[in-house]
Amino acid sequence: MQFDISQQRELESRFTAVARELASLIENANVPIFGIDRNGYINEWNTVISGLSGMTKLDLLGKRWVNEFVGIENRAATEHMIARVLQGDAISNFELPVFTKNDKRLVLLLSAFPRRDPEKIINGAIFVAQDITELIEYRRNLEKMVQDRTRELNHALQKEKELVNMKSKFVSIASHEFRTPLSTITSATEFIKKLMPPGMPFEVEQKLIQIEKQVAHMTHLLDDVLTIGKIEGEKIPVRLCVVDIRDFFRRLSREIEQNTGGTHKIRLIYNVLFDTIESDEKLLRNIVINTLTNAIKFSPGAKYIDLTLAGDDEKLTLNVRDYGIGIPDVDMKQLFEPFYRGSNANAIQGTGLGLSILQKAVDLLHGYVDIKSEVGKGTELTVTLPRMHKPRYPVSASA
Repeated sequence: MQFDISQQRELESRFTAVARELASLIENANVPIFGIDRNGYINEWNTVISGLSGMTKLDLLGKRWVNEFVGIENRAATEHMIARVLQGDAISNFELPVFTKNDKRLVLLLSAFPRRDPEKIINGAIFVAQDITELIEYRRNLEKMVQDRTRELNHALQKEKELVNMKSKFVSIASHEFRTPLSTITSATEFIKKLMPPGMPFEVEQKLIQIEKQVAHMTHLLDDVLTIGKIEGEKIPVRLCVVDIRDFFRRLSREIEQNTGGTHKIRLIYNVLFDTIESDEKLLRNIVINTLTNAIKFSPGAKYIDLTLAGDDEKLTLNVRDYGIGIPDVDMKQLFEPFYRGSNANAIQGTGLGLSILQKAVDLLHGYVDIKSEVGKGTELTVTLPRMHKPRYPVSASA
C-alpha cells in the first residue's frame, strides 16, 4: 500500500514538473500565447500577449476571453472556432480582429490546439497568435493602390482608344483630301503630254516624268499611312480563303518586277510539298509586296532578289534575300517602328512604313518575322506563317 502511494506521489511529481515546464515555456515564448478552459475563461496569458493587449495575466484570470477582446460582429464565428477546438480539432490561420485595453484594434492570426489533462480529456484550448495588423494594413493599401492604378489605366486606355479613333478619322479624311489634288495633278500631267507636239523638249519631258514619280510616291505614302491607321484602329478583319501558292507568288513576282521598272529579277525558288494555304490573300499580298519592294529598293545595282518558299504541314516560310546595302546593327532594334529609316538609307526614297506594315500584317496572321543583315552584303528577311490560320477576329467570306 505504501509502495502504491509512493508510486502515485512520484507520478504526481512528474506531472507537476511537466506542468511547470509547460507554463514556463508558454510564459517565456517570444510569440503571443494564451489559453482558456472549457468555459472560455482565460487561464494562460504570456508576457508577449500582455504587451500587445495592455493587460496582464492577473487582470484577466477568470474572465471570458471572447467577451474581453472580440467584437460583437466576430463573436459567433469565434465561438464556433473554439467549440471545434474543444471537440478535438486543431485550427490554423484563423484571422481575427481584437481590441486592446485602449480600444486599439489589432488583427491576430491564430492557431488553436486542444489542451488535455493527464487522463487525455480535453479541458481547454491553447492559442498561438501572430500580430498581422501592419500586414493587413499594407495589404489594404496595396489593394487600394491596385484599384486606383487600374482605374487610371482604364481611363488612359479609354483616352487611347478615343485618340486612335480620332487619328483614324483624321487619316481617312486627310487621305481623301490629298487624293483629289493628286488625281488632278496626274490628269493634268497626262493632258500636257498628249498636247505636247512631237519632239518635246527633253527638259519638259523629264519634269513631267519627275511629277509622275512624285505623285506615285505620295500616293504610296497615303496608302501606307491609311493602312497603318486601320491596323492600329483594329479595323482590318482577317478574311480567310484558300490561296494557290504557286500561282499567287508567280503572278505577284512578275507584277513587282514590272512596277519597279524591271531593275531586278526575282528568282522564285519553290521548296514546298503542298499547293495551298489558308490565309488572308490581301494581307499576304501586303507582306510579299513590302518585303520584295524593300529588297529591290535597298539593293541598287544588284541584279537579283531571291524569294525562297519552304514549309511543312504546320507552316509556310518566305525567305527574301537581297544583295544590297544591308542594315547597320544600331538600326536593328527600331527597324519595325513606324516612320523609322535606317541610318544608311537617307539617299533612298521611302516612307519608313513598309516594315512596320509588314510586321502588323504578319501579327494579324499569327506569324513571326526574323531578319539578318550585314552592311554592304545584303539582308535576309524570313516570314513564317501558319498553314491553317486561327483568326482572332470574326471571319467573313473572302470577297
